[in-house]
Order: sequence, then structure tokens, then C-alpha cells
Amino acid sequence: MDRTFEIVVAVAPHDVFPWLYDDDKVPQWTSGLEGYEVLGGPVSAGTRIRQTLEVSGTRRTFEEEVLHYEPPTAAGSRFKLEGIAVESSFRVTPEGPGAHLSRTVKAKAEGLSARFLLPIVSPHLERKIEGDLQRLRELLS
Repeated sequence: MDRTFEIVVAVAPHDVFPWLYDDDKVPQWTSGLEGYEVLGGPVSAGTRIRQTLEVSGTRRTFEEEVLHYEPPTAAGSRFKLEGIAVESSFRVTPEGPGAHLSRTVKAKAEGLSARFLLPIVSPHLERKIEGDLQRLRELLS
């Protein structure tokens, strides 16, 4: 999977950016999120974030690593779950009086079982991300 998702929101980039990783904001727009904890201080490159998600009736906990953090325009992270390596990056740019937010997600299978699993979970992940971004757009309207 290698896909970019995009929305336009009614607020400036510097008002969008905190919603991408702040522990009091991410749970407001991320479906299935049961736990979200920034580990070790303010978010920056190298920060780890522990998340617990309920996915298809199963609870999964994993740690995400922030790869780059460049407020208010760009950030990216990665994590592995069940043999699938996922990298996610955000880009925030001005658009009229608001902002354009894009999220690119790349998922790669790193084992035999993951190669079978990835085509099954990719459509669900895509729908989840689309729904989450729509919730974020509504929150920022």
C-alpha cells in the first residue's frame, strides 16, 4: 500500500499541526483509539508514542516512532504491527484562508504471513484513514 489522503480545513497550518500528534487532540479524531501516550516529553524526532487500537474486535498495542517533526508544515512516523511496516507522513500547506493537509501512508509486508495479511487489511486501513481525516476536518471547521 502506498497512498496519499488529502483534506482542506478552515484553519491555518499552525492551528492544524498540533492535531497530528498531541496526546489531548489525536484521540478526538482517531477511530478505535483506546490509548494514546506520548512517551518521554514533548513530541520531536525520536519521540515514541504508545497506542492501543481496537481493530476488528481485537485490541492491539504498539509503539510508533516519530521520524521527523517540523511544525507547522511536516511530520512523519513509523511503526510495525504483525509483520507490516507502516510509514506515515503529514504535510500541511496554506490554502486560501485555511490549510491543505495530506497524509501519505506506505505499508510493506516484512514476512510471509504479512504478505497474505496486507491485501486483506489495506482496504480497511484506507477506509479508517479517510474517516479519521473527515472527523478531523469537521473538528477544525
